[in-house]
Amino acid sequence: MMLAAPLCEGVLSLLPQTTQGSDLDGWVDDVTLGDPFESLRAASLAMADADYRIMRVTVDLVPDARQGEMIIFLPNHQSATVSTPEIMIDGTWDRRMYAAVSQAPAALQAVLHKMHLTLGYVDGLQVGDVLPLSGATVGSVRLFAPDDVMVGKARLGQSAGMRAVRIQAPPEPELRDIPAPKSAEIARVD
Repeated sequence: MMLAAPLCEGVLSLLPQTTQGSDLDGWVDDVTLGDPFESLRAASLAMADADYRIMRVTVDLVPDARQGEMIIFLPNHQSATVSTPEIMIDGTWDRRMYAAVSQAPAALQAVLHKMHLTLGYVDGLQVGDVLPLSGATVGSVRLFAPDDVMVGKARLGQSAGMRAVRIQAPPEPELRDIPAPKSAEIARVD
């Protein structure tokens, strides 16, 4: 960032001249270069909840060979901004955060058994046919996230007369003693 700072400062100093007479007139006046953010996430957390105007500036570093792009986000002072709520340090933040996040939609797929069948076999299936689920038990349900990552295990059951799954707690980690090496495996160092 330090190498690009003089270039960015120069572009920012010239922008007010290029926006005169346009919808952006006065929008970039008195804009200065601040400290860099470590990541895009850090930048998004630092930005207030408001309407922003976005300006993309293409800079020719070497004519017809190299270009750079600068993206400038500045609050739109012509629209009403949403006030940034102050973070309450009253011990309820974790409960309020949990209440907000727990309302987000989540999709899981419960899989009891997977099998490979030929198209001809599937085409010949009729109502009432039985498919053997070799090795499947009521406790062999696996829960998958949309990206096909297994996130848990469950048991097949019923709830109010409907098929349901009960999510199982993950198994407790087991700590076992490492077996002592046999005398032949012990290397002797002199």
